Amino acid sequence: MTLSPSLIRTPSLDAWLKIHSDGRLTVLTGKAELGQKIKTAIAIIAAEELDVDPARITVVTAETGVSPDERYTGGSNSMEESGNAVRQAMAHARRLLFALAARQLGDAVADLIVDDGVISGRANDKRLSYGELMGDRPFDHQITEEIAAKDPAQYRIIGKPVPGTGFEGLVSGSTPFLHDLELPGMIHARAVRPPHYLARLTAVDDAAVRAMPGVIDVIRDGSFLAVAAAREEQAVWAAAKLKSLTQWDMSRRLSADTDIYEQLTSNPRQSLLIINGVPTDDAIPERAAPADATQVMSATYLRPYHMHGSMGPSAAMAWFDDSGHLTVWSHSQGAYPLRRALADVLAMDEAAIKV
Repeated sequence: MTLSPSLIRTPSLDAWLKIHSDGRLTVLTGKAELGQKIKTAIAIIAAEELDVDPARITVVTAETGVSPDERYTGGSNSMEESGNAVRQAMAHARRLLFALAARQLGDAVADLIVDDGVISGRANDKRLSYGELMGDRPFDHQITEEIAAKDPAQYRIIGKPVPGTGFEGLVSGSTPFLHDLELPGMIHARAVRPPHYLARLTAVDDAAVRAMPGVIDVIRDGSFLAVAAAREEQAVWAAAKLKSLTQWDMSRRLSADTDIYEQLTSNPRQSLLIINGVPTDDAIPERAAPADATQVMSATYLRPYHMHGSMGPSAAMAWFDDSGHLTVWSHSQGAYPLRRALADVLAMDEAAIKV
């Protein structure tokens, strides 16, 4: 196994692990929790590599400026990407912790054993916990090479039942979702969606909507149309009314008389060269058949056209504070890519945006 692309992008060990004085650990991942229970999986991987109880590990998921940048959560790649990155990062942490303990205990590293985050020597009663060794201090260590992780034959946690995290809150209803957030002076908005992707807004009579109770503004930017109101239900009612007052140019659309695959493949495309699992801007080399090839085959594979739609209700919140910083709460599967997109759209410095 080579070094994870996630570690190549974010090599600082402190971006992946924090050890606290009370013996608790914080493990960070750039992947998002979407109900697939990645928090539990990441905690198990870290707990196994460090030999600690998973219950003492808190996993922090995608948050710009806090977690490592692991781009998108998708394609069932979280274990391959973040799981391997966490395992390799914890292996580095384990080696550093053992080296630190060896110096303080006066034992050779090979003579040390660890149980639930407490390191001890084989021949004496001296013991040091991870919390005592680190005590909320940073590792100040860059991960530039892969080191051997724990031998699977020595696993004590992986493969055995481990309670999942977060289920109690889901069952009791105490888990807060984005929809539950509320800030002082918060207003609500609803977008008016076009009839189809290529439809263009030509006219809208918004006078009646602006007069509705609670309506603060009607926003139009090209074919984007939305309404802002003091309360959520007022925004919902106003958006429904506004939709009935719009006129759309429907002349541009996918033609039913033309092959769908021909239409889609003739669209503008962007191709990126993948190096070690990471998209780059490098030129894509021409692919030529080997000189000694006896036969060259070419094939095209098609599958039915499906819409890539949201799998749940969509919501987001944005807050500009008095210092000009923007904080965004989103269920996005890519916190860092979203921050880059927002910086571009709003002509802001990425450092002034937190997602």
